[in-house]
Amino acid sequence: MLRLLCIVLYVSFWFVFHIPYVHLAKKRAYKEDILNAKLRALILRLFKIAGVRVKITGKENIPKQEPVLFAANHESHLDPLLMYVCLTRVPYFVMKAEIEDIPVFRVWMQEIGHIALKRGDRKSAVEVLRKMKRYLEEGKDILIFPEGTITKGERDLPFKPGSFKAALDTESSIVPITIRGSAKGLEQQRYMIKPTTIDVIIHPKIETEKGKWEHTHELSSHVEKIIKEA
Repeated sequence: MLRLLCIVLYVSFWFVFHIPYVHLAKKRAYKEDILNAKLRALILRLFKIAGVRVKITGKENIPKQEPVLFAANHESHLDPLLMYVCLTRVPYFVMKAEIEDIPVFRVWMQEIGHIALKRGDRKSAVEVLRKMKRYLEEGKDILIFPEGTITKGERDLPFKPGSFKAALDTESSIVPITIRGSAKGLEQQRYMIKPTTIDVIIHPKIETEKGKWEHTHELSSHVEKIIKEA
């Protein structure tokens, strides 16, 4: 309980005191890089306080000269934070719109440019797909959790094929990521963060050049198999 209290207080005060920094960063070039660097530092500190250790395999599989769609399984709410720690560059997240209901957090997410999806809203899904394609065409990385929700490490959910349409339409490579153990650090503890070791495996990229995949269902099944059989 004391550990959780320390984390809550630290994160709350951090965001409150950094709100002025968001407004300052708005006026600068590469504001996304500036804000992401701040968040990365916060997350590293948070993991240290919580006793969360991350074992990363396959960093060399991240392409250096092309934008990619990162796709990962989704055990817990720690997973987006893990990506800040594990990836050499921070992608733009496709996240549920409910995240924007958190007042202070909303400001940061909007300024960075992450993509909010209203689940069950077809109009929102179309807009998200349009934005994902634009980002990839502009050379920006995107990260998705194609299961659509957290699994708590207790079950596997099928990947949603539509999550991969942007990559297929723009012929962007996909980098699968396997996360193992994040649920033990959070979700299975009823939101009491527990010291644990999380394994993250970054797999070789999957190319999507025209004609390689007949449809998104085939591509989705292939990515899902790689991630879940690791």
